[in-house]
Amino acid sequence: MSASSNSTPGSRCVITLTRDLALAQAKKADEEVAAGKYRGPLHGIPWGGKDLLDTAGIPTTYGAEPFRTVFPKTMPPS
Repeated sequence: MSASSNSTPGSRCVITLTRDLALAQAKKADEEVAAGKYRGPLHGIPWGGKDLLDTAGIPTTYGAEPFRTVFPKTMPPS
């Protein structure tokens, strides 16, 4: 996360950094692993999603300025 938050100002390579959400998910993954609920080799690995994926409650601009204030209310079906 520190690399993402220190990106070149103005580059807009990271539109929204959800630091608190990422830390909460990492804590949950650690607790699951400690409790024996291991989901596989990618369990707990952080990842970044392209700004084309609707994410409930998180700005989703679709890479276009007119959508900079779009906050989807629901997640798409998986």
